Amino acid sequence: MKEIIYGFYWKKRTGINPALFGAMVHVAPVEHKMLRLKPSCWTLDYEFSGYGRYRVGTRSLPWRPRMPHTAHLYPPHTVFWEDTRHDEEWRNSAWIFFSGGSKTGLEHLTRNRFGYAQFLDPKEKIGNLIRRMAEIGKRRAEQGFWEAQATLCEALDILANASLITGETYTIDEETKRSGMSLFAETVDIFLKEHLAERITLPDIARHLNVSVSLLAHHYRQTTGG
Repeated sequence: MKEIIYGFYWKKRTGINPALFGAMVHVAPVEHKMLRLKPSCWTLDYEFSGYGRYRVGTRSLPWRPRMPHTAHLYPPHTVFWEDTRHDEEWRNSAWIFFSGGSKTGLEHLTRNRFGYAQFLDPKEKIGNLIRRMAEIGKRRAEQGFWEAQATLCEALDILANASLITGETYTIDEETKRSGMSLFAETVDIFLKEHLAERITLPDIARHLNVSVSLLAHHYRQTTGG
């Protein structure tokens, strides 16, 4: 696999809400490290292949695996950590930075006890739009702002109409809801495999996923038929 890095950072514009000012794509070997991040703007972070672990808000919360085909939406000044110290795979990521998210109604998506929103995107609708923004930036630089800005608005409209699954987790639309539920079950299975030598209970899994035991059991049965 070849390392690929491209995108662009536009000059910040006042009087435009929302306003895109950065879009990047990064395909490269995973760097073995732990990062603490606190962006000052709205951040939409996308993983195509999934890698490492993350946690949001405070060090006291458990680590969670970063799943493939997921987007994370972080409001400004949200603290989150990424831990890739034990990964050997390549990272296939993309992200955008923008201002004015509160003007679009995005705040209601992150107004939960976790402080962020996770979107399951099996068909890579959001992922491909972020790629498009980065490609516009690479190709047209500052002159491509309005074309990339239009793509941002398309992406935010999709997020605003996502369907809530549970807690902070949404699926992009109704037609992908079943696939999104499959990713929920996949997260449970990964957690179980990582703790094969331990005595794991349903409350343990529910705490890891930040859901109630009853919601965990319902969604898992609905997905697997078990």
